[in-house]
Amino acid sequence: MLLKDIQFTTPQLFWLIPVLTFFVLVCFLNKRSNLLSYFLRLVSLCLLALALCSPKTISTSSSSKAVALFDISQSISYEAKKQLAAELIRYAKESNTKIETYTFADSLSNGSLTIDPNASAKQLLVNLEDLSSGINTKKSNIYTALQNLAAMSGSSSILLFSDGWETDEQSQSVSTFRIYPVIVDSELFLKKGVSISELIAPTTVKSGDKTKIDVVLRNNSNQEQEQTLVVEIDGEVIKSKQVKLSPSSQKRISISTSEIKGGKHKVTAKLIGQEAHCWITAHEKSKILILSGEEDDERVITSLIRLKGYKLESIIAGSKFPDQLSAYSSVVLNNIAKTQLPTGFLTQLKQFVSQGGGLLTLGGNRSYGLGGYIDSELEQISPLKFTPPQAEKKRLTNAIILVIDKSGSMAEQDKILSAKNAALSSIESLKDEDYVSVIGFDFAPFVVIDLQKVGIVKPLAENRLRNLTAVGKTNLLPALAAARQKLNNCPASRKHILVLSDGKFPLESDLYVDEINKLRDGGISVSAVALGVDADVPFMKILARYGKGAFYHTIDPTKLPEIFVEDIKVAGNENSLDEQSNYAVAIGPAGLLSTSVDKYRPLRGFVETLPKQGSALELITKSKNQAFPILASWNFGSGKSIAFTSDANGRWSSPWLSWDKFSVFWGEIIQNIQPTEKQEDFDFDFKHKIEGGKLKLDLAVFDLAQESIVSAEIINPREVKKSLNFSQVAKGRYQAELDSPEEGDYFFNIKIAQTKLPEIGINVESLGELPGAGINLEYLLKLANQSSGELNPTKLAGKELKQVESKPLHLPLIILALLLLLLEAFIRESRTS
Repeated sequence: MLLKDIQFTTPQLFWLIPVLTFFVLVCFLNKRSNLLSYFLRLVSLCLLALALCSPKTISTSSSSKAVALFDISQSISYEAKKQLAAELIRYAKESNTKIETYTFADSLSNGSLTIDPNASAKQLLVNLEDLSSGINTKKSNIYTALQNLAAMSGSSSILLFSDGWETDEQSQSVSTFRIYPVIVDSELFLKKGVSISELIAPTTVKSGDKTKIDVVLRNNSNQEQEQTLVVEIDGEVIKSKQVKLSPSSQKRISISTSEIKGGKHKVTAKLIGQEAHCWITAHEKSKILILSGEEDDERVITSLIRLKGYKLESIIAGSKFPDQLSAYSSVVLNNIAKTQLPTGFLTQLKQFVSQGGGLLTLGGNRSYGLGGYIDSELEQISPLKFTPPQAEKKRLTNAIILVIDKSGSMAEQDKILSAKNAALSSIESLKDEDYVSVIGFDFAPFVVIDLQKVGIVKPLAENRLRNLTAVGKTNLLPALAAARQKLNNCPASRKHILVLSDGKFPLESDLYVDEINKLRDGGISVSAVALGVDADVPFMKILARYGKGAFYHTIDPTKLPEIFVEDIKVAGNENSLDEQSNYAVAIGPAGLLSTSVDKYRPLRGFVETLPKQGSALELITKSKNQAFPILASWNFGSGKSIAFTSDANGRWSSPWLSWDKFSVFWGEIIQNIQPTEKQEDFDFDFKHKIEGGKLKLDLAVFDLAQESIVSAEIINPREVKKSLNFSQVAKGRYQAELDSPEEGDYFFNIKIAQTKLPEIGINVESLGELPGAGINLEYLLKLANQSSGELNPTKLAGKELKQVESKPLHLPLIILALLLLLLEAFIRESRTS
């Protein structure tokens, strides 16, 4: 808008009045003068008088002005900055407004740039970057930049072009001026392709527990993407998975871990070109003392206890025993005889359990009544009454024939070699007075070792077994018949055949049914081992079932020696304890109190005991038309005592070793003998975040009965230790913060009063601006709402500017006056001539 006016210097106007009055009077008095000449002189005089008044023209123009703040930090991509620059130009053009623009990141630019509405976004961005020379783009401070700009420009409203992320100061009150955030397409602010949005894992777990790790992936592109996600714990891959994500989508991948051992574990999620990290601390459970009669007894149970995350001290009879039990939460007596324990130990054990400790007693040939514990302190603690051992019967001789497939397919994967090793191990496991034979078969039987006493066979066995070579087709029937005939003429008390094959058999043939019936009628038991994926599993199962033996299936040939020896021990019935092929396990009259497992595989032996009045009989089996305890429990004083009358080393519990509930069962039993968890097992949550350039820590301790002093020892990424105190902000809620944090791993040893929490690890991945994080819309809206501003305003709230321009008129007036005087002189001279 343009306004024009003419102004005079007021004092000179007063001189003009008397001069003009005098001149007019002279003209009227002099009648002879020419009126035209007088008039021209009068006008000239007036013009000169006006020139003396310094006249000038005044031009007034008005326009509007706005102030903008442009974020040039590295969290914003080039394409996003270019789009913001284009939006800035659009505002200037459509509103006909001069926009004075400042840039910022960690600080505010020293100068400003007025937006040219005809400039290109690319050129404007170059100019803005030139304006930002010396600014650190790795950090940003929106709040301080806004405050400084408001003070510098005097503006009451500011256009903010930013993604809303900052590394320093976070939102304080900005109500003294209005903020108008401007945002563009959010996709421009995101990383292209697939990125790890979050890595989520529990801060702490109990060692031995399984847990879940979640990885949130985001596809920021407009095309379907496929990536390989790799998750590691301590550098060991636990999951590698191809993940497909549709355009602009997000997907959560949940990964279950195996049982986690005690200590700190670093979790890493990897995609091509990027990683995310966090820490899981598995704090160890209570310490358990396990006492075993022999080394073979401890093999399985100790592995299970360690796997469940407990601290464990395992002692074999003959080693030094602890002087006190106060360092342990519970004790496991694992098939150890009374004579193998130190004098006074049972008295100490009784006191330990009565005062709150836990006891688990496991069966075996040196346990309960067999171990000499009748009328001892152990019987007082136990929920079972011990019965005296039966008189040992005279050992009966056994005759075992190994019928081994030697057809051509047995040459693959060293099957025949493993079969030879299994045969040799079986022979070594038998007593010298037993009988043994090895018959190989392809289409016809081949006697490798004739049926003789083991004492005779042992020295020759290895050499004879070399004759077992893989060749030919498969035909089991003649070999079964040959084995039956040899056993019929053998004087042994127990007769058994173990068949190994990887081939197929004609199940529909009546000849096999007839042969199996002949074996059964002759008192010969038959077990069957199916080897490999192509083995005739249905036929071998039927053979074992009708043969009153056991069925085994393995695809690993190296397992054959273990299977053969196990089967021969069972078939041989080599001790006087209550052992047979199968004892069905059922839930007892008390129901399940110590475990949630409600279905069981059979056991192959147990120690006979009787339940006490008041005890909980949880699992039973039947033998000799009588129910016997398998699992019983009760409280003794302040402690807990659980008794299991079978073993945990695989001799009687071998069907359980491959059972998927085996680990669950023993984990729950061990847990149930533990005293009530101690105070150091607080249930708590620990979170951290980077805000305002500080590492902020938040600790929530649940069910904390009273206010407590919370402190921590911190180990920073440079392994420097530092003390830190937490402030209570609510009941059970404590907070602290660290100035000037560093990138890397932090570890916290937190103490609540005098009680330590498990060590906590966190990873601070980046303290600077992170490209591709999107738009912090929540923060931008907060700034707008706090300041009564608006997101993406449709009308600029600038201020009006006025510009005044003046031009002097005295020179044109003087020139005009002189021209009139010359004209008057010319006219006068013309008349006189």
